[in-house]
Amino acid sequence: MSTKHLKKFLTDLRTINPKINIDRRLGRKTSALGLINRLRATVGDPKPIQSVFAARNYCSNPQSARLNKYEPAIRRLISVWGYGKDKYPYQELEFAEFNHRRLVGGVPADVGKPTFEALQAFQDDAFLLHMEAGTTYLKTLKLDNGSRLDITARSLLLCAGLLPPVQSSGDNGYLDKLALTAHDLKRMAGRSILDVACGGAMFRAEMEVLFGCETTGLDLNAEYVDNEAINAGKERYTQGMLYLKMLSTLHKLQTVNVSAEWDWVIEMGVENLSGILTNYADNPPTAGDIFELADGREKWDYVTSTYLLCYFERDQQTDAIRNMCSAARNAVFVTTGGAHTISQDLNYDRGAIQAAFPKCRIEIKSSETHHIFLK
Repeated sequence: MSTKHLKKFLTDLRTINPKINIDRRLGRKTSALGLINRLRATVGDPKPIQSVFAARNYCSNPQSARLNKYEPAIRRLISVWGYGKDKYPYQELEFAEFNHRRLVGGVPADVGKPTFEALQAFQDDAFLLHMEAGTTYLKTLKLDNGSRLDITARSLLLCAGLLPPVQSSGDNGYLDKLALTAHDLKRMAGRSILDVACGGAMFRAEMEVLFGCETTGLDLNAEYVDNEAINAGKERYTQGMLYLKMLSTLHKLQTVNVSAEWDWVIEMGVENLSGILTNYADNPPTAGDIFELADGREKWDYVTSTYLLCYFERDQQTDAIRNMCSAARNAVFVTTGGAHTISQDLNYDRGAIQAAFPKCRIEIKSSETHHIFLK
């Protein structure tokens, strides 16, 4: 199969430069000849080439400007070279590129659209893309105790796909952070959801568009989620979803710590990208306080909260969860998100919640994430 990879690469080079001199004895040979000779020498026992930089270093002049035009072909090569025929055939890379062109066509004109080559450059190191896109939050406030509150809700803007989830940064996706399963999502379909401390509420938009939920986003600082933040969020979400779709097509989701079992959610997300972006922009969060939920009469089937309880001490966590349970009919799904603020783990009084809601059942998914079923 590596012989086929080599032939495909040479065809790729000739497509870029029909006059390329690979084998002819006369005239100046191609600037990529050193790389080609390396591939020919190792075709029987290929080893992955980790980067374009490493590939160019096989050439006699790695800094040559003449190599620049071949960089897209080199990127396509290193995506498959040395990984075996079943796992990374060349045609899957072509299909991923075709998918990207098709999906980008459905993205609204006012949203920045990353090129396939730009995303492909980070396919083996999502953290670099995470850094390239910028890790600063769109709006922040300083609390009285000196800590920082992220208005745009990291989990619901970053983890839902705005930036690719990467293990080293702890952003592993809202599905993972809330420990939601395919069964949970199907059970929530068509039901009402209150998303507390939602920030920009991309998770809310996804649940409404993809699963037909009736959703409400609640945030104490809703006025800070302005047009600037929403527009930036739309672009980052587009980048992240197209990136995850590319990795899914290449069977490389494991590089961003996302299970292949979520292929179907990624597929739904990119196919409905325009609708999610529109819903996200047209439904800003409602101003509200988590500690006042119990005072209202309105109830939702499910209440969720991500990256909020990490800002609270034990008594505040208990009060917040009691309020969320008061507003829920079926279940409350909460996670701290593992943020390094006041409390990385959930630290509420489970006995107090059990006493207030005797029929409830608390499932401990992890030290950070609990599911509280009320009936």
